[in-house]
Amino acid sequence: MYSVTDSLEANIKEEQERDDYCKDVKNKILKGADVRNFEIIDGILYRLVRTSTGINYALVIPHIKRQEILRLCHDDPLAGHTGIDRTYYRIRSRAYWPKLFQDVEKYVKTCNDCQTRKRPIRIPPGICEPIVPNEPFMAVGIDFEGPLPVTENGNKYII
Repeated sequence: MYSVTDSLEANIKEEQERDDYCKDVKNKILKGADVRNFEIIDGILYRLVRTSTGINYALVIPHIKRQEILRLCHDDPLAGHTGIDRTYYRIRSRAYWPKLFQDVEKYVKTCNDCQTRKRPIRIPPGICEPIVPNEPFMAVGIDFEGPLPVTENGNKYII
């Protein structure tokens, strides 16, 4: 994930101590409460997440750092402005916060570059079906053009 966690770990302890969610989970763990899938390693809060490669320790991201993670994992030139799912799985393998998917979805849907540059979904045109008449003159087609400048005879349409 582009050394996102490396750049965050320098001050992550302090940020987690200031963040209400992180403080709450850490306090529950320290008091011996049954908090599944969370661990404190060297004073930093992690969540255990299952990925296609196994189980990883995902860094629990404080609220103040979430936009930075979203920007790095979606807007960065190496990230490539991927869609919702790819951005989500890129983040999820190394970082965690509550409502991560909803935040990724909102971020990608409001990304100006994605909205102005992505290829629109094209629906293939349907097959034309002829109208087959049962008797002569059951259906008649007429082409017309106009109004046009009035002729000497007072006509302004061509049929």
